[in-house]
Amino acid sequence: MRERDSVRWGIVGTGGIARRVTPDFELAGNAARFAVASRAHSAAEAFAEEFGVERAYGDYMSLLLDPDVDAVYLATPSATHARMAMQALAAGKHILVEKPLGLDVREVEKISDAARRSGLFAMEAMWTKFSPLFPRLMEALTGGEIGEVRSVRASFGFPPSSARGPEPFSAVLDRGVYPLTLAQKVFGEPQEVVARGVVGTDGLDSAVHVLLDYGGGRTAYVAASRTEYIDPSASVSGTGGWVQIPAPFWAASSSTVRSGSVWQALSWPRTLEVAVEGNGYAPMLRAAGEAILNGAGEHPTHPLADTMSVTAVMDEIRAQVARL
Repeated sequence: MRERDSVRWGIVGTGGIARRVTPDFELAGNAARFAVASRAHSAAEAFAEEFGVERAYGDYMSLLLDPDVDAVYLATPSATHARMAMQALAAGKHILVEKPLGLDVREVEKISDAARRSGLFAMEAMWTKFSPLFPRLMEALTGGEIGEVRSVRASFGFPPSSARGPEPFSAVLDRGVYPLTLAQKVFGEPQEVVARGVVGTDGLDSAVHVLLDYGGGRTAYVAASRTEYIDPSASVSGTGGWVQIPAPFWAASSSTVRSGSVWQALSWPRTLEVAVEGNGYAPMLRAAGEAILNGAGEHPTHPLADTMSVTAVMDEIRAQVARL
């Protein structure tokens, strides 16, 4: 791989997420949209024609058996991630997996161990952390611009997108992962988790509200829902000011820093703005490609340990909500 300048990607899944991410492979500069797999060969062929993918397969295993595919991008339902990630690693393919990487810590540990044993790259596709806005936000926090950071607030809640009612997925795993990742990046692992929420008729959490305690008066409030709107913005507050990230915060191209005296904070905000490449996934795809080409098993911006930490919190949230 170190002798090549691009990674030949196999895209698994042809749904909405894959359709948004796939155009950005071209922008990455080190990625080739080489193959696509779907449960229906006709769907894979149509996808390949639309996005300029070289090869189309009507099943996942055929893509894995293609010796010319270097890495797999998994854009399939959450419940399939662990099984398909393990199959890809067993086939010698690097993996980039849509969120969540696994349904629980056990699955994430299994994937992480397999990737390390095989020397292959593995990462959860947390594209928010690769946005050019994210390091600028962290610089404002670590540089003391808002004083000592004391709290994080972040939410991701939308009602069903169709008249059929709530979709059968976990609000925590599919939506809560974003605000929890922000909180984890700012504060690390919490000392205590207090969660309240609702379990839908499908047995999955449909809405959660969570208080995370990090000790020393540092807290985070996180909310997620698949049945209602919860303001999908975020803020990080400290002793000298606060940072506002507008909705949708996980895909924002700007944020506002307010600091100084009360009058200064209210009257003269400083705006951080960045340009967005394509649909916003190009920086993540480029970073994953660079890691693979350099023979790295992980990327320092979003290592497997971070995924493990957030997954452990999600496990605890779901357990508490299920007991209500």
